[in-house]
Amino acid sequence: MPIRILALLLVFFFSFAGPVCSAEKTVIASNGASKGMIENTLAAVTLAATTEIDYLELHVVMTADDELIVFRDLTLNRLTNVARIFPGRNRADGGFYPIDFSINEIRQLRLQNVFESGNSSLSLPIPTLDEELSLIRLLEQRLKKQ
Repeated sequence: MPIRILALLLVFFFSFAGPVCSAEKTVIASNGASKGMIENTLAAVTLAATTEIDYLELHVVMTADDELIVFRDLTLNRLTNVARIFPGRNRADGGFYPIDFSINEIRQLRLQNVFESGNSSLSLPIPTLDEELSLIRLLEQRLKKQ
């Protein structure tokens, strides 16, 4: 069995613009456009790409079956409905850790916007790193931000 490296909060930076000189202002979108959208979602990345950003910061964690997902927190508690979908799957410290769930189980979860009330009808999945990178490549081409 391969040794698993718990890759919590690996940060990847992906450019949406050409080289940036040190004299210029550099804009980094943390978690996508998380002020207007649930963080680290495909919708947040799309919204961020339409703004004047230079880089996009992504937080990446690993699932039990070695899939990489784009997710900000160490646990699934704060941003998802994990306690309702998988009651009793938490560790002794109360945390529901992505590394304890398969990608198929992660796909059953929905992200919650903890910063806005009354937005409960918005139901967004947790994206994989491959999905996020594919979207970024497509947006770079369509928005001519290479």
